[in-house]
This record gives sequence, C-alpha cells and structure tokens, in this order.
Amino acid sequence: MDNFSLVFIGGVLLTKKCFRLVKEKWNDVIDEVKLGLIK
Repeated sequence: MDNFSLVFIGGVLLTKKCFRLVKEKWNDVIDEVKLGLIK
C-alpha cells in the first residue's frame, strides 16, 4: 500500500465518523423541536 491509499482510507473513515456524529446530533435537535411543537 502506498501513502495515497492510506490517506484516502483514513479520510473515508474520518468522514464516516463525522457523518455519524452529525446524524446523532441532528436526531437530538429534531427530537427537541418535536417536543417543542407538541407542548
């Protein structure tokens, strides 16, 4: 494996991790908004 492959794989893994974190945060925000609308 050359350096480019390692950097590429690392980038993909980081992107997936960030995406998952954003998704979880987004779900929390949506839940709060729903609770706000219900009240």
